[in-house]
Amino acid sequence: MTAGFWAWSGAANADETPPVVVDEPTVIEAAPEPEPELLVVEVAPPSAVVEPEPATIVEPAPEPVPTSQAEAVSVSEPADTADTAGAVQEPESELTPTPSPTTADVDVDPVSAADIEPTSQVASSVDVIPAVVGGGVYGTGGMLWEFTTAGVSTGTCAGGCGLLASMFGLAFDPGTGSLYGTDIGSGSLWEFTTAGIATGTCGFGCGPLPVPMFGLAFDPGTGSLYGTAPGAVLYEFTTAGIPTGTCATGCALPASIEGLAFDPVAGVLYGTSGMLWEFTTAGIAIGTCATGCALPAFMSGLAFDPVAGVLYGTSGGLFEFTTAGIATGTCAAGCGLPAFMDGLALAADVALSATKTGGV
Repeated sequence: MTAGFWAWSGAANADETPPVVVDEPTVIEAAPEPEPELLVVEVAPPSAVVEPEPATIVEPAPEPVPTSQAEAVSVSEPADTADTAGAVQEPESELTPTPSPTTADVDVDPVSAADIEPTSQVASSVDVIPAVVGGGVYGTGGMLWEFTTAGVSTGTCAGGCGLLASMFGLAFDPGTGSLYGTDIGSGSLWEFTTAGIATGTCGFGCGPLPVPMFGLAFDPGTGSLYGTAPGAVLYEFTTAGIPTGTCATGCALPASIEGLAFDPVAGVLYGTSGMLWEFTTAGIAIGTCATGCALPAFMSGLAFDPVAGVLYGTSGGLFEFTTAGIATGTCAAGCGLPAFMDGLALAADVALSATKTGGV
């Protein structure tokens, strides 16, 4: 017990040491603790400093630029090859095959368009004479007859259909499918179906016309009818028989025409009078047969085929010949008909109709 008191008694001098001893460890221990915090701060800047990233950003930046402007890069090739020839050549080699197949595809389109253009031209010529009637050729002369371009009877009027008058001239309107005929007895214009049934404005006759018409032809472009009369005169009138156009009062012809046909492709008329004649819708001689072309026979009826570009004529039988009068086709030497036909008309689908004088 006394020893213990002695230890505290000496504590008077020890008052200096205990505070000194206590203060020193706290100060020393607190000082090293913030030092590792500085080490943590030093680790952060190297992680925050990202030097390789700008290097990677700079390299891909020039690469997409030539891809969007392939043509511009090809122009600036000499400047780029001086710095980085290898880097520029690689994207250029990839861009070069890309436009070449594209141009190949573009080349195919105009070719297909070129294929369409001739088709549209053929269709336009066919549209002038639309297909309306199924059958062959129509002929008149007391009755209405239907037969093929080889003279074989066919259709409703294969055995003849009755008409209201004896038709001498005959023409076909592809727009309505009607036939028009001229009666030289009364000088009237008649309209009837391909079965001989009266129809339209002139179903029971219009007129009389300025003069009796021997030849008759229809222009699908203007809707006018052309007729030829004795004395080598050409007339133009409507489908109601009203005079119209240049030849409303008559145009002089190179010869007295009996059979008459219109070519809708060339816009000219053909006529027969022992020979074949070609002239305009104003009666002016034109073309190969301006002065007349020889025919295999005297043709009373005449019809033009706009698809084949040939003419058909009647002279006891059916004859086929070119627009220069040269015999051709199945009926080059003549094909038999069921009766003698004065008028002749070719329907849109190569159907002929003819009229026979004096009945069967």
